[in-house]
Parts: sequence; structure tokens; C-alpha cells
Amino acid sequence: MLAHKSSVRGIAVEGNYMATTGLDRRLRAHMRGGMLCKFIYSN
Repeated sequence: MLAHKSSVRGIAVEGNYMATTGLDRRLRAHMRGGMLCKFIYSN
């Protein structure tokens, strides 16, 4: 039972990690795209 609980927690942590890194990557790409647009429009 204890092993089962720890494995479930591990899966939850991994899922959360994947979600946060995916969100972080998307935010960075969005910020980079916004900066690129500003640079193009300012010229």
C-alpha cells in the first residue's frame, strides 16, 4: 500500500512538472514573439 501511494505521488509530481515546464516554454516563446513584433514594428 505504501509503495502504491508513493508511485501515485511520483506520477502526480511528474505530471505537474511536465505541465509547468510546458507552460514556461510556451510563455517564453510568447514573450520572444512579442519582442520580435515590437522590434519589427519599431523599424
